[in-house]
Amino acid sequence: MINIIIDGKEYRAKPGLTILQACASIGITIPRFCYHERLSIAGNCRMCLVEITKSPKPVASCALQIDNGMIIKTNSDLVKKAREGVMELLLANHPLDCPICDQGGECDLQDQTMVYGSDRGRFKEDKRVVEDKNLGPFIKTIMTRCIHCTRCIRFANEIAGVPLLGLTGRGGSMEVGTYVEKTLDSELSGNVIDLCPVGALTSKPFAFTARNWELRSVNSIDVTDPMGSNIRIDHRGGKVFRIIPRLNEEINEEWITDKIRFLYDSFYKQRLNKPLIRNHNGRLTPTNWQNAFEVITTELKGISSLVPFSFKIGPLVEVEQLLVFKDLLTKLGIKVGHNQNFDFRSDYTLGYGIKNLEQNDVVLLIGSASSIPLLNVRLKKSSSSLGRNVFLIGNYRDLTQPFKHLGNGPKSIFKILQGKDPFCRLLVKAKGVAILFGFNGPLKNMSAALKHLTYWIGKDRCSLVVAPIHQTMAKINGSEIGIDETKIRANTVDCGNNRKHIIFNLGNEMGLRSGHTKNSSGHTFNIYLGHHGSGQINSADVVLPGATFIEKNSTYLNIEGRTQETRLVNLPPDLAREDWKILKALSDVITSDYLSTAGDANSKGEIGDRSSSSKSMLASREFAVSPQLLDLGRLPQQDPVLLQKPYRPLKVQLRPFKRVPYLTDPLSQNSKNLCIAASTFKLGGPTS
Repeated sequence: MINIIIDGKEYRAKPGLTILQACASIGITIPRFCYHERLSIAGNCRMCLVEITKSPKPVASCALQIDNGMIIKTNSDLVKKAREGVMELLLANHPLDCPICDQGGECDLQDQTMVYGSDRGRFKEDKRVVEDKNLGPFIKTIMTRCIHCTRCIRFANEIAGVPLLGLTGRGGSMEVGTYVEKTLDSELSGNVIDLCPVGALTSKPFAFTARNWELRSVNSIDVTDPMGSNIRIDHRGGKVFRIIPRLNEEINEEWITDKIRFLYDSFYKQRLNKPLIRNHNGRLTPTNWQNAFEVITTELKGISSLVPFSFKIGPLVEVEQLLVFKDLLTKLGIKVGHNQNFDFRSDYTLGYGIKNLEQNDVVLLIGSASSIPLLNVRLKKSSSSLGRNVFLIGNYRDLTQPFKHLGNGPKSIFKILQGKDPFCRLLVKAKGVAILFGFNGPLKNMSAALKHLTYWIGKDRCSLVVAPIHQTMAKINGSEIGIDETKIRANTVDCGNNRKHIIFNLGNEMGLRSGHTKNSSGHTFNIYLGHHGSGQINSADVVLPGATFIEKNSTYLNIEGRTQETRLVNLPPDLAREDWKILKALSDVITSDYLSTAGDANSKGEIGDRSSSSKSMLASREFAVSPQLLDLGRLPQQDPVLLQKPYRPLKVQLRPFKRVPYLTDPLSQNSKNLCIAASTFKLGGPTS
């Protein structure tokens, strides 16, 4: 700690901090435009000028580090005059269009002009005009308002990993844009809207729809991304107008993906608001809850182990829905136990804080583990200072940072296991190693072999993380409850010629396409429970309208096993109900002939108790690093399987992960904003 004097008072601060950071740590506010704590220092705006000893003129506090005994003045007459001058120059070419600017009420330039600016300007010349740029379907540009803070440029280069923005020209001819006409092709592009301190970059879908002071806010989480990013939902009169990030240093920091930011229009498009049943003419017709439950009860009555019964889980299913669904299966006589392939919780979760991934200097990504944008941000952060080496096995191009490609198939993995790859030398020297794999890559036995290999090579020299990376939180929720993809396939039985086949679909529209295959007797019976309907639901025999994540309080687990909850914004439309309440009412109807209160899930007294017990169960599992994953001393010295049955290279490659950015779940697939973006951008997918 060193001593500094600020405005006549002595303080102690950590060495290496800039003047601006030191002042912020003791509660002294210094105005700024270009400085941002997560970006590199630029020092262009000069709004943070302060006066120090031994300097004849004010200095930029964001770029100068403190020194022992330094005397700093942040509120002297010289500093006030300098800030007035900077503000006057910024406003010289800034248009006076605040009444029609979407940034109004949240504009840093407005706020700082009121506090630090003058009451009049001396410039009478014509203001400059800059041509607007086309950065894509999400970002609206009015570049005449730009003050050249370069936050958007630094974000694109340092965080998003797409160096497409830059400065051209000098002086009054300086402009921010792409060097050639091109859109900002990134799944994190919407974050520049939050970073822009003025109204130069605003949300195109949100333009001219509402003022920020008219909106009410609800804190929630992103259920479309396995990271579980924290978000804030702004709404008015029961309608959502925008979704913006919420600060959480442990998960998403202050970034979110474009998918969750712009999918809010899908809450009101293609919604299922009434139960549907298939009539004698083969058409789906609206009905009430009682009739829908009667049809389902008739089909499920007398179900036995001889009747093929399968179920499919969509990407947005929450914990409560899976808990009640498991109870329903138990009442039907279908035993669904915990997956015996998972010995520990760390076998299906990261079991390790997302933030701690930044501390590993060697990262090996296998398969689809590279397709999560915010995970890439974590891996990219501070990579230059740590000298991190990122390696990839698979044929994907989703990474937004330099990486070394080790191969496309299991042959590359076996080469590592045999110690013949140069990558093994880095494992020996590394202090921290993370091996992350997607579930379309190697299975659990492969991850176990990698655990043992790293143990033998890096014993007492490195910390080890070997973990799966799921593409949806629903898979993690299912593994936690005991219903997962492995069990789904195990319950799918081939249809005989004289058997009916029952398929229960929980919000998986794509599952309807492949699941509705009638046998020769035509006895396939499809039940679909979801909140959105497209052409795929035409294959369903009964459709039950559910609720989106903004219409219920629900629980989700992210990739690190952290429990988080969504919050109610508004009620489901018309006859739609919360999914787990529908399943609870259906479960009660199946075990009772009393149908008069079937549609009123709220009349079931134990429903609330069931939801509370599920939250209590998850809360009792404290989020902590799993000892089975990180305590290398617990691993056996020898593995009989590895010693007796050496692995042999397979002449196959990892299955390509065909991912269409943005359109990955029923919500995003029914969003006009995201459908336009998917047709505009050329992101993701396997390399050629």
